[in-house]
Amino acid sequence: MKKRKLLFLVLLILIILVVLSLFKNSKKVALEQENNPSQIELVNLEQICFKKDTTFSMSIKEAEEISKNSECKEQGNLLDSYICNEITGTWWIELETEKEGCNPACVVDVETKEAVINWRCTGLLIPQTE
Repeated sequence: MKKRKLLFLVLLILIILVVLSLFKNSKKVALEQENNPSQIELVNLEQICFKKDTTFSMSIKEAEEISKNSECKEQGNLLDSYICNEITGTWWIELETEKEGCNPACVVDVETKEAVINWRCTGLLIPQTE
């Protein structure tokens, strides 16, 4: 009987330690996310871009709306291909337009909420043949 009580007590202590360990790890993950947000986080299935070492952030939906009301939309069609640059705090949305030697993107700043085109041209001009 004494051995059963001792075994029960040991098992109970182990269970408590496991639960505390899990709680501690989940708290650690929450603190890491709070103190060091990732480049893109899913919040209610929405992608968010955070500017590193600041509190500035913007969803891709907001960036697309800003793009649609900027010079970007005037120059071409916005594509469903985008990336967040957390260092500069910008969304880069691919832009479909014709400009030889260039691969343009609409760049939306999460801090200023302004959009500009970065033409990303190679500088190489291909001679036209007749």
